[in-house]
Amino acid sequence: SLVPCEWREHKINFIDTPGYADFVGEVKGVLRAVDSTLVVLCAASGVEVETEKVWKYAGELHLPRIAFINKMDRENADFYGVIQDMQEKFGPNVLPIQLPIGAEEDFKGIVDLLKMKAIMPANKQGNQYLESDIPDDMLETALVLRQKITELAAETDDELLNKYLEGEELSDEEIKNGLLKGISQSTIFPVMCGSA
Repeated sequence: SLVPCEWREHKINFIDTPGYADFVGEVKGVLRAVDSTLVVLCAASGVEVETEKVWKYAGELHLPRIAFINKMDRENADFYGVIQDMQEKFGPNVLPIQLPIGAEEDFKGIVDLLKMKAIMPANKQGNQYLESDIPDDMLETALVLRQKITELAAETDDELLNKYLEGEELSDEEIKNGLLKGISQSTIFPVMCGSA
């Protein structure tokens, strides 16, 4: 099914495909018509056989891939387990750009590793958000992953890489541009999380 939406003065057309093996032909057909893919995984189930197939098909077409780990509020949600599984199956450049704050019934929000801020809903409808400092118990993990993001972003451009290797700090804009370049070249695969 086609789901159009507008975001920051851009129109985005999502084409939702079924995750069942019976529809593999439709998935392959759609992949030939899109610019990039958003692969949705369950936080409890992780990488399934069909996930691997879609990832492989998208790779054959050199499509940029972004992953979203959904259902973080579900019983047995395991964000870090899913990330590990993805890295084992799809390579080390599967890169979290968000971390969940809590899991299962304690899921409260996310840590945005690009902004280095915690983001939580401000109301029950979930249509307004508050930014705050990263919780103390998550700060060390966030800093390690932010360093990995910076490193992978720097590797996309010789100028950025030289700056990084000389110990200079990359700006948020340089990191963002490096990430965008890596995503478009299918060398970096960012992972987000939440509960749709």
